[in-house]
Amino acid sequence: MKKVLFISLIAVIVIIGITLLAVKITKLKQSTKYSIVSKEQKSAVATTSKDSSDGSVIFSQVKSEKNGISQQLIRIDSSKYSIDNLEHYQEIKIDGFEQLLAQSRPIVPFKKITIKLPPNTSIDNTDVEFENRKNLGEINIPAFQMPPPMPDDNWDSGPVDCPRNLGIFPEKQYETKTVDMGGYQELIINIYPLTYDTASKKTFLYQNININITYATLGQGFVEHFYSNNKTYKEGDIINTKTNIQNSIGEKAVFKVILEVQDLSDKVIVSSETMQEIEGGQIASVQLSLKAPNIGPYRLIMTAYDARNNIIGDGRKDIQVK
Repeated sequence: MKKVLFISLIAVIVIIGITLLAVKITKLKQSTKYSIVSKEQKSAVATTSKDSSDGSVIFSQVKSEKNGISQQLIRIDSSKYSIDNLEHYQEIKIDGFEQLLAQSRPIVPFKKITIKLPPNTSIDNTDVEFENRKNLGEINIPAFQMPPPMPDDNWDSGPVDCPRNLGIFPEKQYETKTVDMGGYQELIINIYPLTYDTASKKTFLYQNININITYATLGQGFVEHFYSNNKTYKEGDIINTKTNIQNSIGEKAVFKVILEVQDLSDKVIVSSETMQEIEGGQIASVQLSLKAPNIGPYRLIMTAYDARNNIIGDGRKDIQVK
């Protein structure tokens, strides 16, 4: 009887131990987060900024590049806000945002984003989307008043009543400008997540903002020489051409070369084209061929383009098909 009780006790202890181990493994699985990156995503660079108070992501960006065209996606979380009750007013603050201090304008949160563009780049498009609008109700937001040059004893240095004739503030939810810094450019974006009706005091907050920036790395270069195998061809002969292109920037870029045979009225009779990727600072030989058209006088024209489809050089030769 004692032996049976002892064996039963051992079995109970083993079961309890297995149960506790299973609970621990489950908690470990629940507390572990995995980031899966596909092969296509490995070329992208991602950075994240976090709010130190609760670890919530307030700013993230992803960069990707393909064929000289770069995209930068910036996501902003503006949902972490607070409303402070002042003596006569209410002030809205958002984690990671500054307060706009403009003369006689509502004191509202804004975020300034500065992006340094690589050399020899040009902005194609800046698209900003505001999402998840939340109604905050009627809020008495004060306006900002600049201190006078010579402070007056009777001057009230605190926030002042907001003018009620400004309509919806701000007029634009975002502003962009490009600044030449000498050798490179900076793109500056000011984001305003609030909309404030200065007459009714109705206030709305966009809790998520997505910024998509597209810019091109200019494949600036030089065309060196233009060769063709003959000046006179028979109908159906292969016209072989070659040109050398030098990439003048410090990174690889894609160039396009088009070869055309035109008649004397500039009409394109036959054409061929190719794309060539060239490392920064290097020279590449580009070859193109096409068949000679019907008998007659023609012009053989080669044109080279950079990544933004700008012409960087061309070559022309008169040929005769007999």
